[in-house]
Amino acid sequence: MGRLKIDFAGDTLSYYDQVTTEWVACPVLLCTLPSSALFYGEPLASSRQEHLVPGLNNAMRYIGGVPKNILSDNMAQVVIKASRYEPVFTDLIEQWAQHHHTNMQATRVYKPKDKAAVEHSVHIAYQQIYARMRNEEHHSLKSLKLRFRELLDKINARVMTVGKWHDVIAEPTIADSILDRLVSKAHRIELKGASLRRQKSE
Repeated sequence: MGRLKIDFAGDTLSYYDQVTTEWVACPVLLCTLPSSALFYGEPLASSRQEHLVPGLNNAMRYIGGVPKNILSDNMAQVVIKASRYEPVFTDLIEQWAQHHHTNMQATRVYKPKDKAAVEHSVHIAYQQIYARMRNEEHHSLKSLKLRFRELLDKINARVMTVGKWHDVIAEPTIADSILDRLVSKAHRIELKGASLRRQKSE
């Protein structure tokens, strides 16, 4: 598995706390595998490390393995000192990376290409997840997460053809379980040629 790119979406999602009668804003973590266009996202209680690290663990489970490299957009929760050649990471993130046998990297300053893949995922999330949740009212973070995950699974099922899931997701059992949930009652139509959506965007 190649490189995973991680970042927070610029906009948050919110739920209504019926106890405090307040809206609670939740940052959304997005993790992208550029080679396959598979991405993972999750609303978190906060962007602090104690919530970020479990979110990253969930991302590893979702994609079915640990990538060789993880590229962060110089998030303060991850990077202490940005540098083109030797960025300095927080102790917790360094320990997390060592535990999972992966290598942390940081985007290079003034190199927008380093961020292109995850920004594309942010755009998709805004169009196909945020937009559909705009008029919904959720009363807990759990409800917000479940709805986000439901829409995320549908996007990833469309992005990758069924035949590619086992190649991208390293663990066959996980790939089978996701496919069984998504396409067990669906009719499969294999299309050939370039994507019409891609042609329209070019």
